[in-house]
Amino acid sequence: MNQEYADLISRLGPPLWWDEYSVPRYVSFAPSMCNNIYADEACLLKIACQNCGQTFLVAMSWSMTEGVLQKRPRLSETIRAGWIHWGDPPYHDDPAGNTENCEDLRVMEFWQKERFDWERMPELEIVLQDHWSGEDW
Repeated sequence: MNQEYADLISRLGPPLWWDEYSVPRYVSFAPSMCNNIYADEACLLKIACQNCGQTFLVAMSWSMTEGVLQKRPRLSETIRAGWIHWGDPPYHDDPAGNTENCEDLRVMEFWQKERFDWERMPELEIVLQDHWSGEDW
């Protein structure tokens, strides 16, 4: 379950997207805006609450440090393998849904850092689930 951030959302309205810690963000997505300043890969995912079906745009990132120290595969590898997963949805007006998992629907944007510049890789911007309605869950 993620933090509510009612203090921000009540003043600023619904965010455009949420970072890796489910913090609401109010600027257009850019990989450099991810929480992980050392990120080498970043993506913007469309997810849905498993309970109510509300959709969210959320960011994920990966850094070489994480990959080496935590033995985490690259985001690009998890997308190609078809098992990228966000986790609990950002806090929203669904008490049960806040405690449940999400459905990963689509990779909206995928970025990879080449030296110091971010390069978009549209070949990894794929549909993960295009038929989920929430009714079967």
